[in-house]
Amino acid sequence: TGVFTDNAPTDWDEPGLILSKEKGAAYVIIDEGDDPEVRPVINITSAQLILGSDNLTPRIVSQDVIDEQPLGDDIGILNAPAVLPDTSGLIGSGWTACTGTGFGLKADVSSTPLVQTSGDLANPVGFTVVTQDAEGKKEYWVIAEAPATLDRPVQAFRYLLTQEAGLADGLLDAVNLPTIGEASEVPPEWVALFPRGGDLDLTSFDLPDVGASAPGLDGAKVGQYLPDGAGGGYALSADGPVPLDPFAYAVYTHARFPDGRKPRPADLADVPDVQRAVGVYDAAAWPTQALSAVAGQQCALLEATAGETPRARLALDPTGDASAEGLDAATEREASVERGHAAYVMSGDWSDVAGDSVWAVDAKGRANALVGPDTAAQLGWESVRPTLVPDSWIKLFGEGVALSREAALCPPSRVTDPECS
Repeated sequence: TGVFTDNAPTDWDEPGLILSKEKGAAYVIIDEGDDPEVRPVINITSAQLILGSDNLTPRIVSQDVIDEQPLGDDIGILNAPAVLPDTSGLIGSGWTACTGTGFGLKADVSSTPLVQTSGDLANPVGFTVVTQDAEGKKEYWVIAEAPATLDRPVQAFRYLLTQEAGLADGLLDAVNLPTIGEASEVPPEWVALFPRGGDLDLTSFDLPDVGASAPGLDGAKVGQYLPDGAGGGYALSADGPVPLDPFAYAVYTHARFPDGRKPRPADLADVPDVQRAVGVYDAAAWPTQALSAVAGQQCALLEATAGETPRARLALDPTGDASAEGLDAATEREASVERGHAAYVMSGDWSDVAGDSVWAVDAKGRANALVGPDTAAQLGWESVRPTLVPDSWIKLFGEGVALSREAALCPPSRVTDPECS
């Protein structure tokens, strides 16, 4: 720790961080030797990038003693975070983003997410939402979770409603979701917080040869369907009947083929005992059953683990900093980070486990790029493996500054000059 004394510590002029006893001003000594140059540094994060976290213990020296030394130019990164936490204050998962009709978009990074997660609910939920771009074009989406499979954990996706309003409303009714006229208005960037699943139409079914005779099914045609009496059914394919869970059955029976025709029921009393076709719509990653509609704000929850692909979940009932309450204009955006914390992450795509862009999200809700292979180590974060978050989530935060030792050694400037050090 720093020592308050009228006399300077004997080692005060060695490389390290100096604080003026009277003025509180921060300086760094970079080079060893007699009468080393003392350089004013504009923030502690810049000093940490220059000296490293292990050399940041300040030596407190009288301003008179400092004034006797050669004084170098001011250095440091303009608008860098005033301070960044040690590894115990880093949050790489559990980020939230909430919105709803009449609200803006509120992003929050807290060590404990301030929302109710979908896993706490008895029944799976879903949202019907509408977005509008700058030209006034509207898109309608269902946001819901697909159950876990052998290849994927539980994950929320966005599904585009492509059918005309009548068919879309029929589908939404069938899966217990609000209709087109009841959709919540949300920002397009909120919808982008979920990976895209299969569109809610027949393009998500791998069904070639529609209209051809269905092998082994007298008089039936490929593309026709049969109900199973339990909410689901079968679509007839060239490879046999395709089992449809209740959600897929609702999509299939409320859609049109490219030529405008709707699928028709097959004139069969029951599904014959023939081999079933599988994998016809697995890539759509849909829910498997009807959903529950819920009132209030809609929230996205990001779950990320180092070395794994990220996933989004649905969440409800935000409180505190997670809530969009108070953002009364749909265009308002705000991001917050729990006090004394930050995030250390990479960014990439939903299918990535590592990315080239590395970020420190600071307490002001700004994403600062970490430039260079040693920057995280200078901050004392080398023991932490950063999680990967999708690019769409990084865009929720304000634009920070590039952090590196080279930049910290430069005079404060709005223009980066890599040659100045």
